[in-house]
Amino acid sequence: QDGAREQGCPWDSRTSVSAASCGHLQLLIWALENQCPTNDHLPAAAAGGGSIEVMEWLHARQDGEVIWDEGCCATAARGGHIHALQWLRSHGCPWDEFSTSMAALACQFE
Repeated sequence: QDGAREQGCPWDSRTSVSAASCGHLQLLIWALENQCPTNDHLPAAAAGGGSIEVMEWLHARQDGEVIWDEGCCATAARGGHIHALQWLRSHGCPWDEFSTSMAALACQFE
């Protein structure tokens, strides 16, 4: 952490969100254990990256708090991550017309 920070690497919510969106679960865990800031975009970033492993980890640590919203489904669909969208829906994540449209569009190109 300190070496990267000395080199000018950010140590803010961009770090944790980037780890989630790239599917780097171990990096995300390490960052959060080392007090890396995060924000409300973390669940959508994980969905947009299509990493079931990251989404499962976030889901397991949510402590009853609802972290999944329509934006998560839309982001997964926009990225063409139908498997992530299916996982989200099977875990009660709501979706809206935009999410449905994005999913339909993504399926056309599979």
